[in-house]
Amino acid sequence: MKAQGTIRGKVKLRVSELLDAVQHGSTRYSPELALTSGWQLLAVDYTVRVAGTALSLRVTDAPVASGETFRVDDASITLLSVSANAVTSGDGTAVEPLAGADEIAAPLAFSAANTPNPTRGGTRLSFVTTREGFARAALYDASGRRVRELINGQSLAPGRHRLDLDARNCRHAPLSSGIYFYRIEASEGVLGGRCVFIQ
Repeated sequence: MKAQGTIRGKVKLRVSELLDAVQHGSTRYSPELALTSGWQLLAVDYTVRVAGTALSLRVTDAPVASGETFRVDDASITLLSVSANAVTSGDGTAVEPLAGADEIAAPLAFSAANTPNPTRGGTRLSFVTTREGFARAALYDASGRRVRELINGQSLAPGRHRLDLDARNCRHAPLSSGIYFYRIEASEGVLGGRCVFIQ
């Protein structure tokens, strides 16, 4: 989220669970976020109470002036399930599995996403593997040149994983502003996406 213009209020996410227009459980709110001119990540965790329900996700604004506007980009809802042990990426950075007692069991789908995007600093690459096996991941510039190896053939158990990326290349030099592409190869296929780094 980011403010559009110079007036900056506060926003938060609101999640509620509905079945046949009846709310189940209480409404959950994210922490309040003061808007700035740069993109910021705003997230809220919610554990589903009843099978077959729908989630209502709303952005709530507390404006400081009338006519205040803000932008939302890359909104997503992710199903989590228990995953396996952490591995180390190609440059020694930990690839952390996402797991916890309050997560829900759900079918896994081979997928990947990164947030925030665009970013002035780092981004978190989250991905799901559905089968045990090797994984490779790398970051490429717009010309297709590999600028950083992220994972090099480590074996991953099925589950949800995350990798925190700073805006640096394989020599730890800052990346230039621009569009970069990640590519993840795993036993079930290949995924790709883009990251926009702003310096």
